[in-house]
Amino acid sequence: GFPCTVKGNIRDGLQFITKNKATHVFLSWNLPGANIIKTYQLIAKTFKVDCVVYAEKADGKTAAELTMSKLPEVMQAPVSGPGLYMRVQK
Repeated sequence: GFPCTVKGNIRDGLQFITKNKATHVFLSWNLPGANIIKTYQLIAKTFKVDCVVYAEKADGKTAAELTMSKLPEVMQAPVSGPGLYMRVQK
């Protein structure tokens, strides 16, 4: 297994990344009111941390939005523990 920290909002997550040496960040596409594309760019480019955006909702609208985002690292719903493990192992 891997040690894991879960944060409920982007601000707390960014504070954690700033203070700790995160190696991977999994960012939900479905966070309400968040600009996930800008947040992804901030995490990946500024903090130089591997960031994967994933879908929590398994609906067509979310799948289409995530695909159209053109983000390089995404996981469509349903996301599973083994799927996350495989991403960390890359």
